[in-house]
Amino acid sequence: MRIAITTDWHFTARQPKNRNTPLLPALLRKMSGFCEFMKKNNIKVWLDNGDFFDSPSQSCALLNELLEVIDLPDGLRGEFILGNHLIKGNAEVSMKKSAIPALERLGMITVHEDPFIWKCPATGTTVLLWHHTIVPEPVPWEHMLYQEVAEKFDVDFVVVGHIHTPRKAMRVGKTVFLAPGSMARGMGREDNPIREPKFVVLDTLTKKFKYVSIECEENPFKEKAVSNDLEARTEELIGQIKEIFEAGVNLRSDFPGTVRRLQNESQLSDAAAEYLLKKLDYIREDS
Repeated sequence: MRIAITTDWHFTARQPKNRNTPLLPALLRKMSGFCEFMKKNNIKVWLDNGDFFDSPSQSCALLNELLEVIDLPDGLRGEFILGNHLIKGNAEVSMKKSAIPALERLGMITVHEDPFIWKCPATGTTVLLWHHTIVPEPVPWEHMLYQEVAEKFDVDFVVVGHIHTPRKAMRVGKTVFLAPGSMARGMGREDNPIREPKFVVLDTLTKKFKYVSIECEENPFKEKAVSNDLEARTEELIGQIKEIFEAGVNLRSDFPGTVRRLQNESQLSDAAAEYLLKKLDYIREDS
């Protein structure tokens, strides 16, 4: 059996300020292309790893637009989980009030609370859907490591979503971790191709899989103005870390690592990183 796996569509998300092109039409085109792919490639099951919608309640007009382009193959079964954007307070209430029932009325899609383990009825292959920060190495915020998840759940595959970051597939023991990234992403610039949205196609008999690119608009994002002024860029990063602290995230255990990651992402020099660490000393002492 061939199945398709997606995550983080975020339909009806607010238009990002840094996009040149409208977000919703782009998502609708992706959905149309994805449905066409499933038809042409004999996909029998569609698994979605959460945040299909960006919020629990949706307008009827938007739902009509979406349902017009969702043209599922005959006999396809869909198994979805909620994700954090669809849970506002009580999960059971969110399930009933969210836009998800509109999809369930298609008669082909069932929505579950996560974590949820799907088991192929023909081969016994198991896939864990869990909308949580699952990473191969520690990060400063709440997370679970690949190793911890592999030990907790006896499954063949784990779908990684929520953080939108695509990663190469990784095996830990018998378990393979699949992180295709968010379907809401747009194609990045030539120097940032990792933004390309993808989904997974898995053969449950052979357990072979591949990441499949979905056609999307090229470079929908405006160029970000980056200051060359060392102190200005460092102060900007300090502001970002302060925001993390205000959100209640404790970085004390990994201060140097956090700064180094910020350094890599922002292309700060070694000197700038050292300056940043010194500026953050007073925050670390108070935390």
